[in-house]
Amino acid sequence: MASNFADRLLGYISEAEFFASAGLDEIFIAATIWRGIYFMGIGSTIFLFQNRVTILQQAAEMQQAASNAEVQKSKLALELANARNAYLQAQINPHFMLSSLSYIYDHTRKSAPTVAQTVHYLSKLLRYALSSERGPEKINISEEIEQVENLLKITRIKKHNSYVQFNCEPGCNKVQIIPFVLLSLVENMLKHGDLSNPAIPGSISVFRQEENLIIETKNLKSDGINDTGLHTGLLNIQQRLAHVYGNLASISYFSEGQFFRTTVRIPFESYLPLQIPSSI
Repeated sequence: MASNFADRLLGYISEAEFFASAGLDEIFIAATIWRGIYFMGIGSTIFLFQNRVTILQQAAEMQQAASNAEVQKSKLALELANARNAYLQAQINPHFMLSSLSYIYDHTRKSAPTVAQTVHYLSKLLRYALSSERGPEKINISEEIEQVENLLKITRIKKHNSYVQFNCEPGCNKVQIIPFVLLSLVENMLKHGDLSNPAIPGSISVFRQEENLIIETKNLKSDGINDTGLHTGLLNIQQRLAHVYGNLASISYFSEGQFFRTTVRIPFESYLPLQIPSSI
């Protein structure tokens, strides 16, 4: 139609025929409409094809994401099952150990009372370790002091010439502390120190200094022990203190002549027992 209009316009101006003459007859109109429909059909087909490709790509991406999610879900389910199995095993193994210790205690308390006492104190330490592992982050230090006394009793049964003094300042036995700090310090002293001299016993002191709780141990260095080593147990305490208290807590340990000394400093926090609301 546009070509026909242009041809007529130019013919009117110059009386010349620039395009082939074509009238607005039915054939021309039908051909024009057909061409329009043809090109519209091609355009629509291209658009629908591109749209179909886009939809297929999106569907493939969604299917891949769903597949990845399913794989991740299966992996998490497997890890959860393994964790549950490990948890059950962790429950069974200590239970078996405690049952075995109870059996040994019951069958030796008359025939071998010393062995029975050792087993009795050891079972208390094991129960404390298990309860602390699953319990709150901080506990009353008096609970740890009780286990220190059990550890010292076991040590004195094994070595009669072990001399240790324990002093806790009044009011400090109601402080909350993370488990296994005091106990690890005492264990380190028992393992590496010379506690055989009654005139110079090992010492454990718990006292308050301003707004801090101080735990100190001091003991003679054992012959043949290099006290400048790594002290893995003490490094473990350092890491745990940093994790819970940050810069508010510290541990230092060093040789001082013939002695080895450790000092732990943590914020003084009064122990607040868990309040269980009464039922209405």
